[in-house]
Amino acid sequence: MPAPTPAALRERIIVWYHELQMPVEQIVTLSGISPTTVYDILRLYDDFGTITNPLALPHGRRRQLSSVDLLFINGLLDAHPTIYLDEIQESLSCQRDVEVSLATLSRQLRCLCATNKAVAREASERDELLRATWQGEISQFHSRQLVFLDEAG
Repeated sequence: MPAPTPAALRERIIVWYHELQMPVEQIVTLSGISPTTVYDILRLYDDFGTITNPLALPHGRRRQLSSVDLLFINGLLDAHPTIYLDEIQESLSCQRDVEVSLATLSRQLRCLCATNKAVAREASERDELLRATWQGEISQFHSRQLVFLDEAG
């Protein structure tokens, strides 16, 4: 599919044809576009008084999430940084009456640069005094003297 004809060139074609009375063949030579395109532009101007088709539908699919929905999602993420996709989906459904798939939410979060959330939580049982004491006691041993096991071992 060829690139769309720029609006400035479309306007120039109208001036050449209607004001300067140039024939279509000369307009094709000057503009470098096909005769069919020139005739289409002239027909649009004659039918609608404009250089573009006012009845043409927008390209692509209509967005499922509006800008207000995206602001709502941003607010959710600010209030709850560790929220899951299904929780966002449920909040959108209940509070905004918007039904979207998890894949759509994931893509929108990527567009909002909200992926790979890095949320660090300190352990609730962490005790700095106890930790410092343990580090002091363990520092008397050399690393070759230590053996560590987990529950699986």
